[in-house]
Amino acid sequence: MSDLITDFESRWAYVHSMARVFAETVPEEQWLFSPHPRFAPFAKQLRHVVCVRGAYRSGITDGKPDFSRKHDHYSGPLDRSALLAALDQQHAALGEALRAAATENPAKTVDFAGRPFSLLEYTYVIMQHEGVHFGEWSLYASLAGFETPLDWRLQWGL
Repeated sequence: MSDLITDFESRWAYVHSMARVFAETVPEEQWLFSPHPRFAPFAKQLRHVVCVRGAYRSGITDGKPDFSRKHDHYSGPLDRSALLAALDQQHAALGEALRAAATENPAKTVDFAGRPFSLLEYTYVIMQHEGVHFGEWSLYASLAGFETPLDWRLQWGL
């Protein structure tokens, strides 16, 4: 199980760094930009990621994420510095929860959408969620007229 933890932590650190660098790159005048009424402004998108990271973490600790309570995981302001701090906190907390769960019970499952997921499968779900938002954020940048971070352009062509 230590391989799971090591693999997840290295990949999660990468995903986290890419989320963080995007949030740092969004121009102040675009912080509250939304490409369409159906989509939340970027600041609320970032808050959503913070909140859902908390819900995913609770899924590890409680055996089932409760997305209806996602806003219990962050109720602070929408400003960049507060959201970046919350993003960092949820990043660390999720890694700690996975380490603890894998150490305590390597065969633990998480009920995700009515289906039991192993801890390994569940980590894929967490990363896929962030990937969906990265695609959205790339579109936000294009429509708002600002460049995505250099890392995004070099590594993903976005």
